[in-house]
Amino acid sequence: MTIITKISKTPDKEWNLRLENNRFSTIHNTTQYIEYVKIARNQPSYYVSFENKGEVIAQMGLHRISRAQKKIAYKLKKIPFSSKLSSIVKNIAPIFIWDYGPVVFREDLLKEIFNEITKLPSEFKTSIKGTLHPFHNSSEILMKNGWQEKKMGTFLIDLRISEEELWTNIDRRSGRKAVNKALKNGVKISTIKNLDDLKIHHQLLNEGKQMAGLQNYPFKSLKYSWNILKEIGQTGFIAWLDDVPLASTLVTTYNGYLNEWGFAEAKIDRKNLTFGSDLIKWHLIKWGHKNNFSYFDLSGVEFSPETSKEKGIFNFKKKWGGNLMEWYHYTFMKN
Repeated sequence: MTIITKISKTPDKEWNLRLENNRFSTIHNTTQYIEYVKIARNQPSYYVSFENKGEVIAQMGLHRISRAQKKIAYKLKKIPFSSKLSSIVKNIAPIFIWDYGPVVFREDLLKEIFNEITKLPSEFKTSIKGTLHPFHNSSEILMKNGWQEKKMGTFLIDLRISEEELWTNIDRRSGRKAVNKALKNGVKISTIKNLDDLKIHHQLLNEGKQMAGLQNYPFKSLKYSWNILKEIGQTGFIAWLDDVPLASTLVTTYNGYLNEWGFAEAKIDRKNLTFGSDLIKWHLIKWGHKNNFSYFDLSGVEFSPETSKEKGIFNFKKKWGGNLMEWYHYTFMKN
């Protein structure tokens, strides 16, 4: 059997059509997301498909990034003409990445598909790293060919069960109690519908980044992703106490698979114990269930947390009642 790998800068006409209703499909491999990443990073993105006798048996998006650009981005913003410097730096220490892939259409040919992926570092003459879908098992093929494996975790909430079961699955003390306190405090949830709402989310997002000592996220990037991805199911929510925003998040819903994008919490929510961040999580679970979505992916934790920060993130996500899934990350470092 001969598998052919095709790499293109443009998708074929049926790229998105093949993704529909496939259990491995998320927004990360849609044409909209691939084009968004390409323009947002000002780096090449490619459409990679694997074919057997003319039949596409798997596909994924592949994006070039610069490890050097990411490391010095914060310093560059303080330097005049940083955009020109950033343009130069983006070509230093390149690496290709993929997310939640490959999307597999022939699971009986999984071994052959991963054999083709092992050839990509030679094809692009650089290092490559990627994340599998949580439904994928560990890949022995990649490891046998020199790829480094890191086992991460993610909590998946099955939204297909009843709302009563979803509520019961939440930890009684740390989850349900917090939601009930938020409701008692009078916290309300609104939908992000326009750019004014998006600016509130942006404000909360950067408030959290400043508290963590991280670089602010530019609004133009948030606006661009919103304009591109909302057509395939990006939306968002804000938690309020009267007219004060407490927490917010964006989510994508492609193929009934929810991912959070940029959860944000105001300092006042944590300080005053108003629990807006908890109410948003419960709202997402109920909303996803009512809209007949399949899964809510809480987007990554350390599988065996060690630091207090890692344990805090793990416990916060665990309390919502999802199943802890093994989520495999792979890297091939080319010499």
